[in-house]
Amino acid sequence: MVALATMDDDTIAAIATPLGPGGIGIVRVSGPGAKGILSLLFRPAGSREMESHRFTYGWVVSPEDGEVVDEAMAVFMAAPRSYTREDVVEFQCHGGPAVVKAVLELVLKAGARPAEPGEFTKRAFLNGRIDLIQAEAVLDLATARTRSQHAAGLSLLSGRLGQTIQDLHSRLLEVMAGLEAGIDYPDVEENPTDMEAIASRLRAEVLPGLDRLLEAYERGHVAREGARVVLAGLPNTGKSSLFNALLGFQRVIVSERPGTTRDHIEETFQVEGVPVTLVDTAGLRASEDALERLGIEMAWEQLHRADLVLFLVAGDRAPQPEELEAMERIRERGVEVMVVVSRMDLASPEDMGRWRALFPQAVAVSTPQGRGLEGLRAALAERLRSGAGEPPPVVPTLRQKQLIERARGAVERAVAA
Repeated sequence: MVALATMDDDTIAAIATPLGPGGIGIVRVSGPGAKGILSLLFRPAGSREMESHRFTYGWVVSPEDGEVVDEAMAVFMAAPRSYTREDVVEFQCHGGPAVVKAVLELVLKAGARPAEPGEFTKRAFLNGRIDLIQAEAVLDLATARTRSQHAAGLSLLSGRLGQTIQDLHSRLLEVMAGLEAGIDYPDVEENPTDMEAIASRLRAEVLPGLDRLLEAYERGHVAREGARVVLAGLPNTGKSSLFNALLGFQRVIVSERPGTTRDHIEETFQVEGVPVTLVDTAGLRASEDALERLGIEMAWEQLHRADLVLFLVAGDRAPQPEELEAMERIRERGVEVMVVVSRMDLASPEDMGRWRALFPQAVAVSTPQGRGLEGLRAALAERLRSGAGEPPPVVPTLRQKQLIERARGAVERAVAA
């Protein structure tokens, strides 16, 4: 990877660990003045000169009066063997906020400036250490809250996606070079502007690679980004009660009066390491109330965005034609529907038999009694695992997927032309 020229020849510094009480706090410095700042502020315990990439024990001191600010470890990483490919220094201090801020203030007084958000990673990108995809992965890892998000961030950080895209880019460049050569030298015996041959090469060498990346997103985006699970059904089937029960706390008000949920409500939780955004929606029915109709329209928008719909039906009554029509409408959009029979404590054996005949895989629950909830969680985990599948080695982000789709469309237009 070729380093890009940058006008940033100053030295930057920032606290690299979260603010708050802790065992350790790190102040990171990067740039041409990093080594000089280390010499000015750090007093090693021994007499041996500090070596690159080796930790040294000592004290951070004020250069004005020699006062000890903290007992610390320090490490100098000489360019280009550092995160930014610049000279980098890290002071590893005690983690109290006052201590870490005091060390940062000394560093800034010594000639560094405060780093902008993400500037260390920006310099790593500009200096050719990482590509843009890997730079995005750094943020993914810093914000990962589940095992699956952690694994997805590592896969992007490995550079495999960037290499895959670079390989496809190289094939397109070869095609373009052949076209240009055919235009400049039309009399050569082997004419590289054979359009059918070019189209065949694009179909055989480029489109399949783009398709594999799009398939990887579809297979792995649930593991990477989490699943959107939407609760749906007719009014007063227990959606809000189930919403609270799955979260484990009272998030929404539950009422026996139908149509009280007007807006969708979201909360996040985890199911066996997969992040889930759970959405409670308005009951689906025909309504004369303008406000309720607006809530129902918003509910359909949420249903079309869902990865999985938990469709609640009341077990103590017969199936209603409008709820069967709603399920079919959801499935027509390609969204998976999982039927949940509520009020199992009030349902007769005949009622439950009728629902079981219609939906053999349905899960029955009684939210007030807490019955069936563990079975529902287990069924939900199984559906999410099957939806996520075994994550591919590389899973593009949504932004990257959209760019891949644009690239595929351009290649398809070239083939058609």
